[in-house]
Amino acid sequence: MKIYHTYGGQYPIKGRVFQIGTVVLELDNGIILCCGNFNIPRNQEMLVYIYFPNKKIWEKGYMKNKYTEMIWDYYRKNKKKLISKPLYKKMPVKKTKKNNKGMKPVKIPDSVRWSMTQPLQGGGGSPR
Repeated sequence: MKIYHTYGGQYPIKGRVFQIGTVVLELDNGIILCCGNFNIPRNQEMLVYIYFPNKKIWEKGYMKNKYTEMIWDYYRKNKKKLISKPLYKKMPVKKTKKNNKGMKPVKIPDSVRWSMTQPLQGGGGSPR
């Protein structure tokens, strides 16, 4: 009896391709049990793909027995290896708009504002 999981890329087993992280249990008589969906409660029946070597065909079925318990135990022990992690890319640099020093509105002092309104002081109109 041999138990293992599939690694990256397409992984053909006896002519059928399985996804990454599928747990495979090979029995001594040549029967192969494969399960890739562990998103169910443990007490429910598990969807399993079964390979029969005498007929050379794959069958799909639900089962709950000692073999599925072995698959569950293997999955629990190797959960960190089985779940694929997303590849993070470098985050693009966000361009921030800096305040230009000369473009800020400036408060004109009251003394200057008064002189701008007096015609004898050189004013007569607002510079803005």
